[in-house]
Amino acid sequence: MKRTIFMVALVFTFLMSACPKTAAQALNNVTMLKQFLDNQPVNGPANPIKVTMAANDLIIEDIAKTIKSAGKYVNLELTGNFLTYISYFSECYALVNITIPSSVTYIGYHAFEKCYNLTSVTIPSSVTEIGDSAFQYCFSLTSVTFATGSNITNNNFGERAFLINYNSVNNLKTAYSTGKAGTYTRPKDGDTWTKK
Repeated sequence: MKRTIFMVALVFTFLMSACPKTAAQALNNVTMLKQFLDNQPVNGPANPIKVTMAANDLIIEDIAKTIKSAGKYVNLELTGNFLTYISYFSECYALVNITIPSSVTYIGYHAFEKCYNLTSVTIPSSVTEIGDSAFQYCFSLTSVTFATGSNITNNNFGERAFLINYNSVNNLKTAYSTGKAGTYTRPKDGDTWTKK
């Protein structure tokens, strides 16, 4: 009987160690994030790794640095109640999608500038200000969702916040000022944002 229980426990342990680990394993510190990304296979922007990460104002910069240096494309969902501003992701080519938690009130200047592979972003209604050039030159960005209840004033919606190319105008600011909450899209080769 003891031998049977031991064999079952041994097989269970082997099977659990052989199972691939997922980001849903409550990544709550930068060391865990680095180890998780280091153990993932090389991928491309069409097959990003889903990462759910508890974040706060003290570690957000380290999260951005870790993702930038990992060389793996990610869909990043930030969670937690202690992240009030977001920045530091400029030129993070590995970022494909980002979901910002509802604790964030401010998206910083140049926060995601030149994130060339960023395709979509979800901005919670708690955000009251988007800094200048926050998503400037995110050439792949074709979908921006402002959550229900979103109310960013024109003065707090940065100039060039969603500027795609040198010749375009920031018409997402204009479209948002009339439409507020909702999903705004643009064609990949265009710079005109429209509400879905």
